[in-house]
Amino acid sequence: MGKGQAKTKKTEAKEEGVTFRVSYEDIQGKRNMKIVFYAFVAFVLLGLGLIGIFHLIKPPVPLFMLDDLSVDQVSNSSVVVTLSSNNPSHTTNIYYSEVSVGVQIKGIFRSDSVNLQSTLQETRERTPWTTVVAINNGNNVNTNGSLGIIDGLMKNGDVVAHVKILGKFGILKNSLLYTCPIMTAKSSIPCQVI
Repeated sequence: MGKGQAKTKKTEAKEEGVTFRVSYEDIQGKRNMKIVFYAFVAFVLLGLGLIGIFHLIKPPVPLFMLDDLSVDQVSNSSVVVTLSSNNPSHTTNIYYSEVSVGVQIKGIFRSDSVNLQSTLQETRERTPWTTVVAINNGNNVNTNGSLGIIDGLMKNGDVVAHVKILGKFGILKNSLLYTCPIMTAKSSIPCQVI
């Protein structure tokens, strides 16, 4: 019985050794899986970080309104345009690197664009923009101070503003084109970004 028990113990030990034996391929496979997993996690974290940085430095889109449009009292050959812009952001200032404004009224006249001074707009600030644009109608139509206003709306009339703004640190530049419908009522609608 003593010899038989010893034989069975040796056999059990051999069988246990076989079950716990790990091959080199298993270790290498686990190592490769860990590398793939960590690379995937690093890639996801890098992507989320880049998206977060982009949202932090992306310039906000300002809101433009047409406040006033009138024929210059001195001469009927120019128009006074007053726009206002609002910075909707609580955290980011807007730097207007280039702003140009023009007026176009189909069938009456189209003005040349006038460049305005670049400026920095603080958060939640309203900035007025006033400029005088010369009428360039080509056929010398006299506006007579009216600009063809019909029933509260100017026929096919728009104030067009080309705006270039910089984000934080001047990294991202955003170029926007606004069209502001011309209305005679004091309650004007916001300009549209096209």
